[in-house]
Amino acid sequence: MSTEPSSRVIRVAIIDDHELVRDGLRHAIQQHAHMEVCGEAEDTESGLRLVSSARPDVAIVDISLKEGSALDLIKDIKIRCPDVKVVVSSMHDEELFAERALHAGALGYVHKQQGSRVFVRARKKAGDCIAAAVVLEMVGYTSPEQHYPFILQWAGYPEHGEYIGVIGDWRSRRFGRAVLKGFRSNPKLPVESLFVPFRGWVLPVTRLSDHASFWDAGFPALMVTDTAFMRNPNYHLPGDTIETLDFRFMAELVKSLELAVAEFPVLPDR
Repeated sequence: MSTEPSSRVIRVAIIDDHELVRDGLRHAIQQHAHMEVCGEAEDTESGLRLVSSARPDVAIVDISLKEGSALDLIKDIKIRCPDVKVVVSSMHDEELFAERALHAGALGYVHKQQGSRVFVRARKKAGDCIAAAVVLEMVGYTSPEQHYPFILQWAGYPEHGEYIGVIGDWRSRRFGRAVLKGFRSNPKLPVESLFVPFRGWVLPVTRLSDHASFWDAGFPALMVTDTAFMRNPNYHLPGDTIETLDFRFMAELVKSLELAVAEFPVLPDR
């Protein structure tokens, strides 16, 4: 028997109706020499065509496709292409959706904020009070170019990626105002903010980190970010190296965080 490692490339199809999520998954997959993305789709109809024609080894399917039923898509994939392994990704609670996805034929179910969801669930079960959370999500890249989701392109945000962003849901506004007061005390690091209703579901890209688990549980939480792949072309690619980071920018962020902590609202003991 040969002991040489297999050189076979795993071919992956991505079916998700959010372009930015597809971008993030594609960039993550492209980091691995033994994996490649063989196609992308944004709804059930095009997703089934993609899988039928490309015959990937793995299909990553978002459970919440806007056009059609993801569960029906999984069933159709398993009928037409039984050898394709289907992995479901979701923002939803595993207990509500995982069983349905697995019953439809999915091999696995991955929650997009698994670690933080487990933490929040455990803290709630223990009766702990989570006053608020600050999650740092990609904070070291600056660029003369800055991209935005379509609905924010005319919202007056800067054209250059030389600021730090603070993102919260509406429940987090009081906490966010305190944090922003601290950040704005540091004139060397510009800061921009965005507060979204409905726990960020109106703009799903705002949910792409662990803070969303706190939002879903009703706790105030902020994401502090350099906007990741909307600024950094190296995001999750081999070129995403330490040499591309702006250490002056990150040093100023540390100062801003220290100033923000001093502004945290005082909450009564329980």
